[in-house]
Parts: sequence; structure tokens; C-alpha cells
Amino acid sequence: MSGRVRLTHQRTMVARLPSDRIRALLYQDVDEFRNQSFQNFGLTVSILSTASACQVRTQDGQSIGFDEYSFLVFGLEARAMRVRTTKHGRAEIWYDDIWCNIATYLEHLDLPVDDIHSFGQSEHEMKLKRLDQQQRWWTMNGRHFPLTNLPAEIREMIYAHCIGSQVEPYPACKARRLGPNYRAIAALRLGNPNVNLLFASRLVYGEASRVLSKSATFRISILGVLDKLLQNSMQSSRIRSLELSLSHRAFFNLFGLETGEIRFETRAAAHALRSLKLDHLKLGFAAPSRTLGIEWLDDACQKLVVNRILDAAWPFLRGHPVRLCGYVKKSSIARFDAWQLEEHQRIGRWQNQRTAAGLEKGELADYYAWLDEDEGGATLLHEDINDEMAKESWTSTDAPFICRCKKSCSDRIWRLRD
Repeated sequence: MSGRVRLTHQRTMVARLPSDRIRALLYQDVDEFRNQSFQNFGLTVSILSTASACQVRTQDGQSIGFDEYSFLVFGLEARAMRVRTTKHGRAEIWYDDIWCNIATYLEHLDLPVDDIHSFGQSEHEMKLKRLDQQQRWWTMNGRHFPLTNLPAEIREMIYAHCIGSQVEPYPACKARRLGPNYRAIAALRLGNPNVNLLFASRLVYGEASRVLSKSATFRISILGVLDKLLQNSMQSSRIRSLELSLSHRAFFNLFGLETGEIRFETRAAAHALRSLKLDHLKLGFAAPSRTLGIEWLDDACQKLVVNRILDAAWPFLRGHPVRLCGYVKKSSIARFDAWQLEEHQRIGRWQNQRTAAGLEKGELADYYAWLDEDEGGATLLHEDINDEMAKESWTSTDAPFICRCKKSCSDRIWRLRD
């Protein structure tokens, strides 16, 4: 009897066995059909033994399953069919008067074309599940997606879809590990698993990184990440959209501050901003807080702080298309927009002067160089810096941003209007 197994049948009322090998074989065939057919990644089939099924045992009495199962395909009615095992270790069902693989039965069904069913899963979990099933399809078929054979325009569309519209660079850099947001590192890594596409090959990395720089918005919430991003001038020169959502202290650390005993030197990253060729630059201001742990910023006036940040930032942002968002007053936005309009007109006059002199159209970096030469290299502040909003002074060097608003600056009662 060596090498041969005798199967016996015994009628039982047991609906499911702890180790149902026949049922496992059936599910294996369902997985193969789902992957190889590529018809529907969301195909769901439930397989349960029927109440009238006989238990199938080996010669030594070990149960391996049943001879009849009920097949419930998602969206269709359940159907009971007899099942047997072959000498090759596969499971077959009695369908349409023949013994066949379950794939034959599934191919004859009008399967619902539907996406993966969530069953309470998050959007991120569903995304990972789709990626896993797609990868299984290619693996089961032994194929490789011919990405590099596609036209360059199609490849760029694929890169843009994979990367998304917003990225947070360097999710595991030292600045994040040492900062208060270290718990978010894993979330950033998992937030967009398609970035692994960059490691496919040198060709793909070169093409995808260019799309990344041109189509995605780089969101910066930690100053150290901005330093790292702008260190590589070749890489930063490709960036077209940037969002700086920093704390008040981080903005002062970036652009500098000098008032009384409080002094911050301007960082190199601020000067690097002047050389960027941005289509969009967004500044996001954090909510006012009384518990920052910084004496001169605790319980500070949000309006004064934001205006002071904008004053310090202007020499490094002028000429860029800047949009303010977050906790910033409408009057501050109007004031800054007026600066930008005047600067845009000034750049237009500068371009006309270059054209009249027989020079080609200049870049923003050329404009900054012209400004530095014209002003003798001095720090450039807006001509209207002493307007009514900037005239508000401070009575103490220990707390230069004392709130004198009718209602104290608080995120609970925050209003866009003064």
C-alpha cells in the first residue's frame, strides 16, 4: 500500500473541520483563478461544507475534508456541489455533469465587476491590499511589467499617479527622529508605498525623481528637513511647489529675528529659497498657543507674530508666488498680497530694462543678484514696512509680542478679521 492512500466517506453533521485540506485546496484554486484571470481583484468566494456532506478520511482515519461543499460567490446565490480529490493532489468539483477545476465554474459565472470590498478597512489598508494583489498577479503569471517599453509620456503619467500630489521628504531623517514628530515616521513611510518605484533602476529613478520634483508639493513641517532638502542645489532646483508649515519659532529660526535680547541668525536655507524656481509657495501658520514652552512666544499676539515673520521672510520670498494660509488675519494677507503685486510690477520693469539693453530674459536668481548689487548688498525690506500694522511696538524685550487685541488670540475664538 506504499505511496497510495485509501479514502473513505463517513456521513457527519460537522460543518467545518479544524484542518480541512480539501477546502484549503479549493481556496487555493480560487486564488489562482483570481490572479491569473485579472478579471476582478475583489472576487470573494466562501466555501463551507453542507449539512448533508460526508466526511472524507484517509486509510489511517485522518479526516481531510468533505465530499460536498456550498460555494457562495459574492453577489450571487450559494450553490452546493460535490467535491473529490485527484491522485495529483488537486480538488475537483462536479459541475455541468463533469468533474472539473473550480476555475471552470467561475469562468461561467457573470461575476460582479467590483473593487476590493473594504469590510471596515481604512483607505490605506485597502490601497496596500490592492498593491499586494496586483503583485501576486504578476508573480503567479511569471511576468514583468514592461515599464521602460512604454512611451516617455505614459511613464511620466504613471510616476505622477504613483507619487501623488504631496510628499513629505526624508521621512526617516535625523531631524524627524529627534523632533517631536518621531512617532509619525512609520506613518510617513507607509503613506505612499509606491515611492519604492524610485529604487527599480537608475533609469526609473532619474525619470521618477524629475516628475516628483515638478508635479508634487514638498510639504515641510520640520526645519531640519528643509535644511537637508535644500543642501543639494541640483535637487532643489527641480522643485516647483513647496509648502512650509512650521511653528512660529521655526520660522524665526529660518528667516532670523533681532529684537532686544532675542536674536536668531538667518539660516542658509533661507538664502537657498531665493535660488528656487517655484510655481507655488505656501506658508502655513500654526495656531496661537499659550503653552509653547518659550517665554517670549507664550500667550503672544498671533497677528504681531505672523506680521513679524512675514517682515523677516520678505527679503527671501519676494518674487515667488506666495500664498498664506492657516492662522493669519485677512488684513495681513492683504498687506502681503500688496507687496507681491508691487514686486511683480517691479520685476516686469526690470525685465523690460534687460530687453532694452539687449539681454535675454532673466531668472529670479538674476533679479536677486541685481537687487543685491543695486542695494549694495544690504538686507532688503519692503519700502512700506513702516505702515500702520508694522508700527505696533513692544513694551518689553522679554515679551515683544504682547497681545492687545480686543479678544485674546486663541485658536478657539480665532477670527480671520481683526
